[in-house]
Amino acid sequence: MSSGITTEWPSPDDISSLPPNHRRAIAGVLRTLERRLSELHADGLAVLPEGELKALGDLVAATGSRLPERSPAGLLAALAVLADGLEPDRLTGYGPLSAVQRSTLSRLAIRARNLLAATALSPPAIEDTDLESVVLIPIGVVHSPFDDHQGTPIQPRTAEDHTGYVELLPEYAPALADLEGFDRIWIVSVLDRGRGWRPLVIPYRDTAQRGLFATRAPSRPNPVGISAVRLLGISGCRLDIGELDLLDGTPVLDIKPYVPEFDAYPEAVAGWLDRSSVDRTAADNRFAQSSPPESDDAQET
Repeated sequence: MSSGITTEWPSPDDISSLPPNHRRAIAGVLRTLERRLSELHADGLAVLPEGELKALGDLVAATGSRLPERSPAGLLAALAVLADGLEPDRLTGYGPLSAVQRSTLSRLAIRARNLLAATALSPPAIEDTDLESVVLIPIGVVHSPFDDHQGTPIQPRTAEDHTGYVELLPEYAPALADLEGFDRIWIVSVLDRGRGWRPLVIPYRDTAQRGLFATRAPSRPNPVGISAVRLLGISGCRLDIGELDLLDGTPVLDIKPYVPEFDAYPEAVAGWLDRSSVDRTAADNRFAQSSPPESDDAQET
């Protein structure tokens, strides 16, 4: 738990002063957050400041709603709402707010976001589904000049003249037939040296927290990476690579050809990235395993 959280929760009286529709809108989300943090705290996976859970419970009670949690395993939905949906402008359809009430809702959203960003979360349980664990076996390994996150290009496009190679296991050599004629390939890899994932991160190319799934952060629930690198040549089980953005020793799960007709959408908009003024090209250690868990840093994009 980060000690850098400065915004305080609104008081129960502040919550009670919100219009009924607003209180109902936030009740289920706050209840889900309270339950999940209680579980993490009980399991020793999150260290919360003294009185944190009681304060959150008081806010839940102040909503006056008996709504249950969002769903039995609805943490991710709750995170999405807390990260964005509590902003006053997103609740304008629920009725007008005074300046004081808007301030209450803003403080609630900021405090919840900061708390979530500072808490290491384990993957949510998936109940009543047919989903099973998936086991993936690496087919090779990356040999790269980069052995640390610090200074590694954040994408192949920023990797310039950095080269390396992928070494596949011998049994996969026949599968490389006909790949020689492609200018680029996709390397699907396991980003195995990142810290635990968080729902909100600060991208390399921004200064504000963003939802994890709106970023390319390497610390993810399933840390799978994709890199559209340049294919320089193939020799046996070795693929020589240009514009490489992966750490040395990164496990490789798959190789796919890059096909401009299928993979390139130059006209597509890129959300917050289109508005960002941060032009960062190299990583730092904010996502490394050695990164302190209380850090509010974030990601690759």
